[in-house]
Order: sequence, then structure tokens, then C-alpha cells
Amino acid sequence: GSLTVQDSNLIARLYVDPSGYIGIGTTNPTGELDIDSAETMADLYLDGTTGGQVIFTDDGTNEAYIWSDDDLFFRPTNNNDIILHDTGTGNVGIGTVDPQYKLAVVGTASTTDLLVGDDATITDHLAVDSTLYIRDSKISVATTSPTAIFELGKTSGSHVDLFQVSSTTKGDLLTLDRSGN
Repeated sequence: GSLTVQDSNLIARLYVDPSGYIGIGTTNPTGELDIDSAETMADLYLDGTTGGQVIFTDDGTNEAYIWSDDDLFFRPTNNNDIILHDTGTGNVGIGTVDPQYKLAVVGTASTTDLLVGDDATITDHLAVDSTLYIRDSKISVATTSPTAIFELGKTSGSHVDLFQVSSTTKGDLLTLDRSGN
């Protein structure tokens, strides 16, 4: 048989069908727990003293977690890869619980395309360690605003090597300094 809990108007609020499926707001649950609401969104509250979590298991073995303690975490249990949304900053971290940027990835990342800017006009640049810049289809080292397709450093000082080819066994093979020598 089934079990039905009704309110004072005889409307079914909780239903357990013969297969053990539980329906909240429905008498026709389609899964182990089916929550149906007349509201725009159905809510599920997990309220613990430090947050709430959902644990996904496979034959009793924990496989993944989703939890929140003010921030939102996703984590598979077979490794330490964490995806975090920091609700205080809006930053997202992969492999870090302290993302300092809108997207922070700790570890190796791969992409087929990396767009910095927006689809209409790409005016921003890609900077690597504040040393290598790609801006407006130009590549530069040590200058943030290249004027040539490939540009090596515009820095100050009495001696700055702009280009150098070296060998670990033979030393400097070719050097181009600021004066063109």
C-alpha cells in the first residue's frame, strides 16, 4: 500500500507510494524523492550549524559533495579538485578555496579558445606573470603596449639586453642590447 499525509483541506502534502518513492506536493513521485511545488521554485533547505551538504554515493561509497557554509563548494571525493563560488566576492576557484580573481585555476588548465575582452571588441590583453603580453595581435616582453608585431622590452637603465640566445655549455651565443649591438 501507500501512505498519504493530508492537510486540513484533505490535500495530499506527503505521499509514499508502494515502491518507496516519496512525493512532497505530488501523489505521483517519479524518483526516490520528488518535490513538486505550486510556487515558481521548489525549495529544499539543509540547515546545519555550519551549513548544509548533499553527498552523492555509489553503493555506499561517497563520490561527490555539494556543500555551502556561505560559499558554494563542489568536490568529488576521489581527488582534491574543488570548484568554489565565493559569494562574498563572486569569484570562482577550481582547485583552490581562496580564489583571488573572477576565475582562478590552480593546476593545469586546457582550452581550445581563450578570449580576454568581449565578443564585440577585443581590446583587453593577456598578461603572463606581468612580463609577457598579448595585445591587439601583438606580442611583447616587458612592455604593456607593444607597437610592433613582436617587441622585446622598453625598459630604463644603462644596460638592458633586449634579446639573448644562450647555451648552458658555451655561455651567451648572441646578445642584442638597447643600442642595437
